[in-house]
Amino acid sequence: MMTIRLPELQLAAPFLGMHEKGILATAIKKLAQDGVRVRLLPGSLREAHLLVFDLDSKYGQQILKVSRAGQVKLVFAEQPNHGTNLIALAKPPAPAALCDVLRRLFSKMAAQLAEQQAATATAATAGTQTLFSVLLSAKEQGEYLRIQATGCPVVYVDGVQRVIATAATSGTLRKLYTVPFEELRVQILTRADYANASQGLLLSPLYSLLWTAGVECSGGVLLPGHNAYQAVKLRAWPNFSRDNFVASHLKIAAALARQPLNLIKLAELTQLPFEAIVNFYNASYAVDLIDAGDKISAAEPEQRSVSDEARSLFSRIAQRLSLRG
Repeated sequence: MMTIRLPELQLAAPFLGMHEKGILATAIKKLAQDGVRVRLLPGSLREAHLLVFDLDSKYGQQILKVSRAGQVKLVFAEQPNHGTNLIALAKPPAPAALCDVLRRLFSKMAAQLAEQQAATATAATAGTQTLFSVLLSAKEQGEYLRIQATGCPVVYVDGVQRVIATAATSGTLRKLYTVPFEELRVQILTRADYANASQGLLLSPLYSLLWTAGVECSGGVLLPGHNAYQAVKLRAWPNFSRDNFVASHLKIAAALARQPLNLIKLAELTQLPFEAIVNFYNASYAVDLIDAGDKISAAEPEQRSVSDEARSLFSRIAQRLSLRG
């Protein structure tokens, strides 16, 4: 599986006047709202991808001479200027023109990075990621994704609003879970690119896809940083009608709803394979159904327990499944 991450356009703006600095700061803020990552470096000029400076100032020609080979120079000047890796804007720079230049440079860098990452992707890297880990990261980091594989529908993920946009049916969407990881292409988009690409497509909750990916793609491997000996409790009943009912999941849910258990004890109590327990746990955690640690001990009984009606239901299910506390 290959994940293509957007770069960060790093720039330095030595000796700019207050007016030009204000215009640059406004442009950076506007681009950030569209998901275009531009950062102003306070350090060495040579570390920046882009130098922004006033060519007509007393330092202009000196900055031009000390810039490193390959470094892009964006200059503000009264007269047109031409040169290798040199972009000139008339003074005073128009905010819209400055935004356009920075956006184009960012897009070019993103395309180059995508090519580099595609060329250097290895099987070892593929083995560390799954569809589940990518979706969970999108949710936790608020990322916008484009997921594609040959023969499968394109899926656009909005990790901020936690929805997916796709033309696929639920049946064809399941093909994503069976695609070999190395054939799955995942690209992180800007918010603007996501909005354009997803326009007109059917929206559905990310949690449904995330749940199924957790169950199907975890492979019995516990999420990084999680402990099989940590007691956990089910916060709410999974939506089995939406998330593809599996009988063993009902058994696990009934046990976890009754009392906090660690995953080892849960496997012993339910007499289910530990891998199945882990897959259920990973999926439940991803869709915010798990309470653990301090959240269990510190919460008031009425806050950490399900409703009386749900608790009664859990008890009846547990009895039918021969679960004893």
